[in-house]
Amino acid sequence: MKILVGVLSCLLLSLIVICIVFIPSRENEYLHQSAEDDIILYNVEYGKSDIFLTNSTLKKVNATNYILSGDQNFILLESNYSKLWRYSYTASYHIYDLINRVFVTEYELPHNIQYISWSPVGHKLAYVYENNIYLKQDPREPAIQITKNGYWNEIFNGIPDWVYEEEMLAVKYALWWSPNAKNVAYLQFNDTEIPVIEYAYYGDTQYPRKITIPYPKAGAKNPKVRVFVVDTTNYEHFGPKEILAPATIASGDHYVTWITWVTDNRICVQWLKRVQNFSVSAICDYSDHLRSWTCPENQQHVEESHTGWAGGFFVSAPYFTSDTISYYKIFSDKDGYKHIHYVKDSVEKATQITSGKWEAIYIYKVTDEAM
Repeated sequence: MKILVGVLSCLLLSLIVICIVFIPSRENEYLHQSAEDDIILYNVEYGKSDIFLTNSTLKKVNATNYILSGDQNFILLESNYSKLWRYSYTASYHIYDLINRVFVTEYELPHNIQYISWSPVGHKLAYVYENNIYLKQDPREPAIQITKNGYWNEIFNGIPDWVYEEEMLAVKYALWWSPNAKNVAYLQFNDTEIPVIEYAYYGDTQYPRKITIPYPKAGAKNPKVRVFVVDTTNYEHFGPKEILAPATIASGDHYVTWITWVTDNRICVQWLKRVQNFSVSAICDYSDHLRSWTCPENQQHVEESHTGWAGGFFVSAPYFTSDTISYYKIFSDKDGYKHIHYVKDSVEKATQITSGKWEAIYIYKVTDEAM
């Protein structure tokens, strides 16, 4: 088992970052946008580049960004970018058919989409609009509305509220596809009991506008978070299934810090107490007999700190091996340095992989073979 690790290093300051999109099914190729705004397909093995999509196609919808489908048959072209918070924004999206070289005009997407994601395989689409989640089985089919209770600044489905975006997830989404696109997991945040702050925003107009944010301070109520999974192959019959918090977590205020799919029928949910010194990684399986998700106690791995927070600023995510039960994870060793550990039965019995007076900050990938 080989692990690629990110470590703290001043050398990071010398890296030049290029915006590229790797193609999962073609490990030796990637996409990038040229200075002329053409989308270029570059083959690393042969050092060859070809125009994948011309700038004239992008200009037809004023696109400034793009997202390729898992099967490379379609591409989303993003326009009308409008910034919200640190990571979040809304945008408009047009779907372009790469096989027939035409824009998809059937059942077009709404404007001001809050988040959109292709399935990892095929070309299903999940997106969030007006705080509700929608699913497209095919770009040319009508969208299926998965949630209906979303409401601005109160109920958030598939996207984080302000505090989760800024302080917990550090991304604009709270929605995850399973590996083979059978299921979608999402978080729902209920902010109805959170006190709000208000401030005046002075933008490009003559008068300021009032911004209101549910903002929990110390001692105030936190967002109520729930975890749901939707079977995208049979939504009409089953609908969203909730994964409940472990008893040790549910007894008090808590967070969900991340979701990790292991297989289409196995998922890991990371829960954290509000005091942030007690975390549970619950590995849950779908039961066809019960038609529900179960998280046995022997698959609930506890990470507890007696000297401070569990994890660093964020609780690290697990990287599962091919046996689908053991994983690698970063947490503090006995000397207080954060290092990679291999976990199979429990955190207490974990095998430390890296060591020393330095810290591992990120696991890039876990593979069965050397890279």
